[in-house]
Amino acid sequence: MVTLGRFAGDGICVRSGAVALARTSLVLAIAGVAVLIGASAMWQAIVGFGLVGLGVSTIFPLGVSATARLSPTNKARSGLVRLTSLELGRAV
Repeated sequence: MVTLGRFAGDGICVRSGAVALARTSLVLAIAGVAVLIGASAMWQAIVGFGLVGLGVSTIFPLGVSATARLSPTNKARSGLVRLTSLELGRAV
């Protein structure tokens, strides 16, 4: 579900905006946790984890984009984006 959320997230962000996507992601993640708390069967836990994955999949890219847009003259901005890219590249 995380992969699906990542691929669909950009299109949803363009159509609905970053704030709406962040709110929807938060609701999905909270709903997933609620399903996990009340899960009494394996399929319920799988659905819960799927909702959590779908909810959190767009939060990191939205955070990096928001950080990059903070200030065009901010040197820390470009450093953070570069560091994040390097760390993600190393993890993959």
